Order: sequence, then C-alpha cells, then structure tokens
Amino acid sequence: MKSQKDFEEMVRSVNSEEEFNSLEISSVFASELINARLEKNLTQAELAKLCGMKQSAIARIENGSIPRVDTACKIAKALNTEIHFFSSLDNGTRNQHLEDRISDMEVQLSELTKQVTELVRSIQTHNQINITINKSEYLYND
Repeated sequence: MKSQKDFEEMVRSVNSEEEFNSLEISSVFASELINARLEKNLTQAELAKLCGMKQSAIARIENGSIPRVDTACKIAKALNTEIHFFSSLDNGTRNQHLEDRISDMEVQLSELTKQVTELVRSIQTHNQINITINKSEYLYND
C-alpha cells in the first residue's frame, strides 16, 4: 500500500511547485473546514446559511477551491473559530497533525468494527430466538 509520502511525490511529479503549493493550501483549508463543520454538526447548507452564502459555495470550497479572505473570515466567524493562514502549512506540524488524524481514524475504525461485530452477533442471536419461537408455535399449534 502506498504511503502519504508516495502520494505526495506522485502529485509533485505531475505539477509545478507553484501548482503543488496551491493544491496543498486548498486541500489543507478544505480538510480543516470539513472537520470544523462536522465538529459543529452542521450540514453544508446550514453552514452556508450562517455565512449568508449558498450551499454550493461551501461545497466548492470543501472540494478544493481557495476562498477569498473575506469569505474565509465569514466561514470562520460562523464556525466560531480562527483561521491560521500560515501555521498549518508548516510541514513538520502538518505531517504530524495528519499522522495523528490518521491514527485517530484507525482507532475509530477499529471501534466501529467491534460495534458492527457485536450488532451482527446480536442480530444472529435474535434471529435464532425467533426461529426457536416459530418452531415451538408450529409444534404446539398442530
């Protein structure tokens, strides 16, 4: 499986340094926007309404369009957060932040897998009980 570094090298190889930096900025901003919106349990439409924007504008930004500074400020105000224009682009911090998020997602995935397994077992037990009850009813009703 390819690593984040392999992916980054591939993207760098097909883009100029300027294009790569623009992609990096837009992807970091989009990622942080999505996370902030989800932490507030807001849909794109709800966030757009709070910002006085259209849902499609939020969707474009979350898909990688870089917003104007005043638009970014509206979004930050609606989310009651700050914008860190340059600090998130520090490679060491950004990579560590990304690694931490991936690690957190792996833990969440593991927990979800356990929960799904427990639900499947519960459903199987429930189905076995229903089959037993149905057989009993059949035997005693004849």
